[in-house]
Amino acid sequence: MFERELSDDEVIEYCLFCDESQLLGDGKYGNRVVRISDIQVVKFGRDVSYYEAVSQQRALELVGAQIVGIPRLLDWASAGFYPRLLEFVSQWIVEGKDGDFHGMLLQAMALLSKADMEQKAPICQALYNTQKYSL
Repeated sequence: MFERELSDDEVIEYCLFCDESQLLGDGKYGNRVVRISDIQVVKFGRDVSYYEAVSQQRALELVGAQIVGIPRLLDWASAGFYPRLLEFVSQWIVEGKDGDFHGMLLQAMALLSKADMEQKAPICQALYNTQKYSL
């Protein structure tokens, strides 16, 4: 499928906007598994736990790479996605309100940089893909 190794950002982008034919199973609202090649898949979603990532990392350390491929977790939180996501959500909630307090909250929130605005669409799509109920 891909002729070169993908960066973490490219894997995330591919998972967010992949074709339905690449999804394995029917986990529409939970964790999803995306086929990225004939021999590789990516499991992603909000229920992929920290402990699962630690377990997989430990398995990678113990098992020889030539024997078996152990999955590794892409940690979106350490990449800065979750704090920005919470800020976007709080802005959405506050923007539709009237009154001085809500106006003060919006003014207190830092304006988004150009880089943050470029991240906003994929982050919002990730939220849409992983939330069963709307905000």
